[in-house]
Amino acid sequence: MSAAPDLPQLILEAEQCYQARRLGDAERLYRQILSLDERHDASWHRLALIALEYGRTDIAASTIAKAITLRGDVGRYHATRGAVFESLGRLETAAASYRQAVTLDPGDAATHALLGTALGRLGKLEEAAASYAQALALKPDDASTQYNVGLALEKQGKYDQALAAYEQALKLNPASAEIHNSLSMVLFALSRLDEALAAAERALELKPGYADAWNNRGTALLQLHRPAEALACYERTLGLSPSHAVGLMNRGNILVRLKRRDEALCDYARAQSLRPDLGEAHWGEALCRLYGGDFPVGWQKYEWRWHIRPYTVRTFASPLWLGAEDIAGKTILLHGEQGYGDALQFCRYVPLVAARGATVVVEVPDVLKPLMSGIEGATAVYAQGDVLPDTDFHCPLLSLPLALGTTIGTIPAHVPYLAAPAEAAARWRERLRDISRPRIGLCWRAGERHQGELHRSLLPALLAPLLDCGVTVVSLQKDQRPEDQEWLAAHPAILDFNAELTDFADTAALAAELDLVITVDTSVAHLAGALGLPVWIMLSYIGDWRWMHDREDSPWYPTARLYRQTEINDWTGVIARIAASLCAFAGEKPH
Repeated sequence: MSAAPDLPQLILEAEQCYQARRLGDAERLYRQILSLDERHDASWHRLALIALEYGRTDIAASTIAKAITLRGDVGRYHATRGAVFESLGRLETAAASYRQAVTLDPGDAATHALLGTALGRLGKLEEAAASYAQALALKPDDASTQYNVGLALEKQGKYDQALAAYEQALKLNPASAEIHNSLSMVLFALSRLDEALAAAERALELKPGYADAWNNRGTALLQLHRPAEALACYERTLGLSPSHAVGLMNRGNILVRLKRRDEALCDYARAQSLRPDLGEAHWGEALCRLYGGDFPVGWQKYEWRWHIRPYTVRTFASPLWLGAEDIAGKTILLHGEQGYGDALQFCRYVPLVAARGATVVVEVPDVLKPLMSGIEGATAVYAQGDVLPDTDFHCPLLSLPLALGTTIGTIPAHVPYLAAPAEAAARWRERLRDISRPRIGLCWRAGERHQGELHRSLLPALLAPLLDCGVTVVSLQKDQRPEDQEWLAAHPAILDFNAELTDFADTAALAAELDLVITVDTSVAHLAGALGLPVWIMLSYIGDWRWMHDREDSPWYPTARLYRQTEINDWTGVIARIAASLCAFAGEKPH
């Protein structure tokens, strides 16, 4: 007669099998233990963990429930139940289980990290970061937790803090391709593009078949204005992962800029079919269609901007107006949402909204308020941060083309629709009256706040040919860097009134007394266009959607003339053409 199984020995053997990852043998032994003692809670817990690893969530759910029924005061049991709920997509319930686990066992760093992950998936990013921070306080040498802290902080837009977390994670695990890849993303967000490229390339050294890293390398190369290399990276991404929605979207972004719009639209459509919630793919389609003049679909898709960074939806007591409701007799707030140039371009719609019988109030950045205070159709103009009146509706300025059904043929292009303050303009007229040569305003750098600043700006030394055309150059450059100031100091004939230009009304008053403005694609271009001044705009090969593709004029600004790069990164060709035009212009002007 055989001896009865020894329960302690079975428990020991089962644990040895589990730790050795012999899960089939472990499961058999745990079930044998339970046949002898069905109240052995630890065996029910192990069976739940094994079922989770095999993807058998129904069995995992029932077995962990039995463990908790027998012993509800064990934190790790509740943590496992949280993992079961998380695998089922029940994130709120999972988070509740993880919270119960850390309440019972507050010293368990792993459970704090699991709670952080669940909270991050729920979009509760600050709570997630707090959970990760607690995990780190308990186990500061855990690379995985450091990495997850970085992910949570990155999702909150706290890039400097995320960078610190990733760097610490790499000190603990320098061979992690995933951490290098995430480091690349946050460096990109911080506009440290060369470092972002290097981090992505390090990830690929560690893991050559890493599709996400190829994608991130392409994104860094694109921002470094190396589109051909970026396109090759996206092709590699899609070769490794044909259903990589972000890679498809990014390839579409490149193809748009290479003026291959039909191919780009195919990529955007495929990306959207794979991930219907991928806002950047809809946004990319919007820009592609606007580049090509397909305004009806383009404006509709442009509303997807609210689903992507850096756009932030603002909440108002009044509902959003997109043209459907009758606003006669109502009060509507039109508010700026992006850069200065966007507000200058789209405030042209204020009179059209007022013409529908509405009382219109406008909110813009404070530096624009003095200039826009006299805009036709506005009852009042407020600076951002001012207390706003009660209104019946609100509409962002860049949603007005959609609300009013703008097509290429119906762009409200009558200029000027803004005017420089008369007294300030008179003062500049007096100060400049002794200058007999044509007065040319010059701006060569886009503001640092603009994401595409690298593409839109050029080094001032490249402008030297413009100084030999018999004109007086007046600097309109506000965001001056040390190299700009050095160049201006080396050319004392250039008039620089930077210290006297405190807002756009000041700049408008000076610009109004010039014969011509030459500028890169920045707010000065929109200011000159809105004032109805002759303006020549220097555009990169890629350009911005509002200048469309392959035009030398602008349907938005009748007084504008566009000078585009004919080759990528070639500003010298642009300057040479402008210099020839400027010398001819100067010869035509009476001295």
